[in-house]
Amino acid sequence: MLEVPRAEVEREVKDVFPAVSAATAWRKVRSRATLEALGVDDDLIEAWRAVDDDGALRDEVKARFEGVAVRYSHVIVDEAQDLTLFQLRAVQRRSDGLTLVGDDAQRSAPGGLGLRAVAAQLDAPLEQMATAYRMSAEIADWLNGHASRHGLDAVELLGVRPTGIEVEVATDIETAAAELRVRWPHVAVIESSDVWSHKGVEYDAVVVDARGMTPSEIYLSASRAAHQLVIVTG
Repeated sequence: MLEVPRAEVEREVKDVFPAVSAATAWRKVRSRATLEALGVDDDLIEAWRAVDDDGALRDEVKARFEGVAVRYSHVIVDEAQDLTLFQLRAVQRRSDGLTLVGDDAQRSAPGGLGLRAVAAQLDAPLEQMATAYRMSAEIADWLNGHASRHGLDAVELLGVRPTGIEVEVATDIETAAAELRVRWPHVAVIESSDVWSHKGVEYDAVVVDARGMTPSEIYLSASRAAHQLVIVTG
């Protein structure tokens, strides 16, 4: 039986399998040479290297070497339709249980997987909460029609609070907003330039300037209204 000194074995192992830290691995991920060797297109390499950091991907690399410092018994994520794959994995690593809440019709991140895709990937049940408690039945019905006309992946809402106030179509923003402010304390005027800043916020009444908006942006904007909604189209 051949006996080899431990120190010699360790030297040989280091030559064949050099030690790699999370920091070293991250530098390789950012390296042009590494990316070119993997056959990544030049355009993608330039775009990737132009970004200073990618927190979710860095976390993925670090976790491969160091694990995670803290785990939680259960994690709840709101607006989860916007989670990217690596963001989802980062949350999974830190949780024994996971609840994801969101609306696929209100995705704002291009890389967001969407809840249907996430549920399929996790082999988890997808529960739909269709009852529209916070908005009038008239607004819920309008949203259903808008989603259907434009093929949006939206849950069909069940309106349970009719108010008799129908959704209006107007042509003048200022006039519509002024009329609403006489009636309601919290009124928002939402335009194409600031749609996503209103995400997750609720108002008594909303004027949606639909000019220049995509169908998804109109849906998100209109869903901010609780009692009265006016759509400006021209």
